[in-house]
Amino acid sequence: MNEDFLRQLQATFKVEADEHLRTISAGLLELEKTPAFDAHCEIVETVFRAAHSLKGAARAVDLTDIESLCQSMEDVFGAWKRQESAPSRNSLDTLHRTLDAVALMLASPADSRGTSAPLDLSLLRQSLRRLGCSSAPSPHQAPSAAVPTHNGPGLAAIPQAEPLQASRP
Repeated sequence: MNEDFLRQLQATFKVEADEHLRTISAGLLELEKTPAFDAHCEIVETVFRAAHSLKGAARAVDLTDIESLCQSMEDVFGAWKRQESAPSRNSLDTLHRTLDAVALMLASPADSRGTSAPLDLSLLRQSLRRLGCSSAPSPHQAPSAAVPTHNGPGLAAIPQAEPLQASRP
């Protein structure tokens, strides 16, 4: 693929990715506030579609780390849709950290293979994989409203990246 064309696609992707990240973040925040399981179905469908779209867009511009994280998020949302697991404090926190990591990758330059600056994403991917495969609390159990913020020590342990500023109240 022509390098100039790829750069143009990636610039367009960043605008689209920001919209998808905001949609997912808003949906996760809504899940934290919504105790009724019935209301979760529509929210989960929305965040699932946004993660799926972001994954496809990342694939189109060859940003493999973002694509991989989106696939892992999609797996978690898919498990929620199938009622194999449900949103919990831990899962929502992990997903917020994933969004933060994706936002950081979008803000940093990518190399020619579409991988970002030296972020160790393996712990985050493992956490997401466990969430997508595990049986969490009953689907009728509401997530705790006291989900902690993500202003932790930074990227040292990756799952504690800085939050998306526009997505937090």
